[in-house]
Order: sequence, then structure tokens, then C-alpha cells
Amino acid sequence: MADAIDVTAYSDGNRLAGTLYIPAQPRSLLLMHPGSGPSDRNNDSFFPPIRTALLGANIAVASFDKRGVGGSEGDWRQAGIELQGDDLCTCLQAVRELIPTVPSGVFGHSQGGWVVLEAASRSGADFAITSSGPAVSPNQQELFASKNALTARGLKDEQVAESVEFYTQILAQLSNGSPFASFEAWAATHRDPMNLLQNAGVFIPGDQAHWDLAASMGDYDPLVRLRNFDLPLLAIFGSEDHGVPVAQSISILRRSVPASLLQTSVIQGGNHRIKRRPTGDLAPGYLKTVLAFIENHS
Repeated sequence: MADAIDVTAYSDGNRLAGTLYIPAQPRSLLLMHPGSGPSDRNNDSFFPPIRTALLGANIAVASFDKRGVGGSEGDWRQAGIELQGDDLCTCLQAVRELIPTVPSGVFGHSQGGWVVLEAASRSGADFAITSSGPAVSPNQQELFASKNALTARGLKDEQVAESVEFYTQILAQLSNGSPFASFEAWAATHRDPMNLLQNAGVFIPGDQAHWDLAASMGDYDPLVRLRNFDLPLLAIFGSEDHGVPVAQSISILRRSVPASLLQTSVIQGGNHRIKRRPTGDLAPGYLKTVLAFIENHS
């Protein structure tokens, strides 16, 4: 059994609400940061089974609702990677005050992986974990994901190449600061390729707030932080993740982070959430790898 304690942190004038779960004899503490969108402290259904395994290993676990979600103030659409990094730091500080005597780490899934890379070294954490966290920029990751999504639709190679090139034009508009209204006018004159991308599930901001958020983080380069990363890092991926350039990310990590600090792991059969299809359960080896890493650094 574990005690569940409501926790509050304050970041950038916003009250952030979370929960700290404490086993009877905690040996370490892990703060979990969710992925993209309006994610709550459970990252919908992703965090609870991981949390259960952590608590069973006497690891205290904390997580918070993102800005403007659940009990937290603010607006998640106005918080890019750097601001989420600030949130992570203040949330870790809040929970460490309640468990001050055990090693602590930070965990980020997907977009949360960038947040962990951004903030881990200044958060005071003792170790860090990224789960399906790209080591390329968000725009590079979206470009990779778009190619796979289009290929999965059964398009010919030539059609995929044309659509990916068209998508680069959208990402370029995000990068160069084009207003959303200008993008809308441009998109209206390119309705067929736009429809093809949208039908394939390719990410395209649909309103001003999402456009501004994507523009603020699209060119974020994690390499800047990786070159100075100074604490143990586990970067874990799924072999069937078609949204993240896994091989490229591992290559960048290995070139940037000292080998003495870095552990990379690819879980066979795992998708972006390191789950197996069609069962939907966590792929074998995922929890074991996470728990062993925490144990080694606790």
C-alpha cells in the first residue's frame, strides 16, 4: 500500500496540482512528466501501470497536471519545452521537500522527453529517464513521423516524397514566424495536399493557439543540453515506434552524452508507448529496464 498526498507547486505564477505516492519504505523518488497535449497527472492511462510497478519496488512516484489541465492553472498551449522545464523543476522541488532523504529522478515520455533533457541538469535530480523521447527537434520528429504515416496509407514512394516535401513547407512557415492567418490562406490554395496529410493523421496545427505553440517549440534543439548533460540518463525506446527516429536519436545520444552516464535501450515489439499490439500491454522488458536503472542509481 502507498499513501497518496495532494501536492502543489507554483511556476510562472501558476498553481500546479499533483499527487505524490509514497510506499511504506521509499528508497528513491521519481517525478513523471507527461507527453504532448492537455495531459493530466496520469498521462491518461499511460502512467498508472508504470506507477504501480514503481511503488511495488519501493519507489515513491509523483506527477502533476499540465498547465490548465485538471487542478492546475494556466494554459498548456502557452508552455513550450523551456517553460515546461521550469514547471518540472519547481514540481520536483515541491515533492523533494516531502521526501528529502532519498535520491530523486525525473521521467519524461514523448514530448516530456525533451522537457527532461531541457531541465534535468538544473532540476537537482540525481538521474533522468526519457521514454520515447526524441533526440532531434520537434520539427525533425514530425517530418519523420509524417513519412511513416503516409507510407502506412499505402501511397507510392513518389507520392510520399511529394507529400513530405509539401509538409516541409508547412514546417518552414512555423519556423519563419508566419502568422496563422497567412498559413490558412496558403492552405486554402493547396487543399488536395492538405487533405492528404490530414487524412494520414499528420500533425498540422488547427488554430492560432496550437500554431503559436508549435512555432515556439518546433526548432527546439535538444543537442544544446545533451552536450552538457551531467547526470545518469536512460533513453528507452520501442522498436515499433513509427513516430520517433529511434536509430538517429540513439546515434545523437551516444555522440553527445558521456558513455559513463548514458544507457540506451530498445524494447522489442514496443510502439510509441512501449506497448505491444494488439494486446496493448507494456512490452516485456520495459518495466524491468526502468526499475533496474533506478535501482542502480539509488
